[in-house]
Amino acid sequence: MLFVDTSVVPNNWHVYQNGAIDDAPSSVGTLVVDTNATFSVASNQLFAVGALSVSTGVTFTVGGGATIMVDHAFFVAGNATVVCQSVDNAATNALGLWSGRGATLIASNLTVEAGARISADNQGYVSQTAEYNNGIGPGAGQGGNIHAGAGGSHGGRGGDGDYDYYHSAPAYGSMLAPLTLGSSGGTHWGGASGVGGGAIRIVVADTAALDGWITANGSSAVGHSGGGAGGSIWLTAGALSGQGGFRADGGAYAPGYAGGGVGGGRRRRRSPLCRALGARHGPCASERGR
Repeated sequence: MLFVDTSVVPNNWHVYQNGAIDDAPSSVGTLVVDTNATFSVASNQLFAVGALSVSTGVTFTVGGGATIMVDHAFFVAGNATVVCQSVDNAATNALGLWSGRGATLIASNLTVEAGARISADNQGYVSQTAEYNNGIGPGAGQGGNIHAGAGGSHGGRGGDGDYDYYHSAPAYGSMLAPLTLGSSGGTHWGGASGVGGGAIRIVVADTAALDGWITANGSSAVGHSGGGAGGSIWLTAGALSGQGGFRADGGAYAPGYAGGGVGGGRRRRRSPLCRALGARHGPCASERGR
């Protein structure tokens, strides 16, 4: 159910309860999602809004393939989370190609407060749940019934399983335009492989003030399986400030077992400020996943 108060200005929305948009309106003046509510925009939607405020404790979910376009300020308060999901992340398309996509956020200005997060964690190519199988995605780790599964690959190559019996795939994706999802690991016995990280594209015309985190991490495996590779983060901004950061790390194999570790994802953020600083300070401090 979507409960919206438009009593003050008809085209301005104030959401007090949990809500979802499956067919986005052409535009909204201002959207405020109140404290501890949830709000979601369905996959492959274009949702245009004049200003967007995600309050403390809110989970704001953006479906895979969707674009949120904010004319003015996009504000994410402390302890709020913007979740960027993925689509086409379970199998190849009709042409036999891997074509998974994440979400896109566009704004004039973006503020992510300390304790807030824009996250595509565990939103990449899905976990392999069947025992003794390869993972999912273009960098899927090998799995089988002899030794532990290999980790997923993406920006870096995943780790091989124990005794180097099952191998990881080559790294893939672009360093300059990172939009690909992370792949999952292969399985042996004892549990599912890790999920890959998703993909986040952010375009900010003016200033991105980042005191929270933007992440696209993969998840760890269970049993003798390989972990999931990190995803992609691509931020373009006129200026970048704050004390936050970016992570697109791969998950681990299960502790105590010899499944493969994983390759990291890809991160790219460019702004005139970062170029001037030589990418050494605050959120400018790193360019790629590990």
